[in-house]
Amino acid sequence: MGLMLKLQRDGSLRDCWYGVYTDANGSRCVVNLNVKWRGSPPESRRVADPGDDDFEKSRKKALE
Repeated sequence: MGLMLKLQRDGSLRDCWYGVYTDANGSRCVVNLNVKWRGSPPESRRVADPGDDDFEKSRKKALE
């Protein structure tokens, strides 16, 4: 499962991590993992880019 940060309508980031996966029918599913991200996300807002230490710790918790 991959991780995702979602945006609010006003352009700000939502406060939780989201998991993304493809189900058996080939549909893309996005689920709220109920793990709040902490710290400072990367400026690019891309999950692949590293953030500060607190952000990376919350990423590890979301992957569990």
